[in-house]
Amino acid sequence: MLQADYLGHLRDQAVFSALGVWLVIFPRSRLSIDGWLRSDQ
Repeated sequence: MLQADYLGHLRDQAVFSALGVWLVIFPRSRLSIDGWLRSDQ
């Protein structure tokens, strides 16, 4: 029988929400794909 893992799900949602906030605040970082595609070469 499967049991719900509510704390694990909440942890996952908190991590993904934090990553989303990070991308809103810092959209172009050294690790962004946008930076690789628009690099001046």
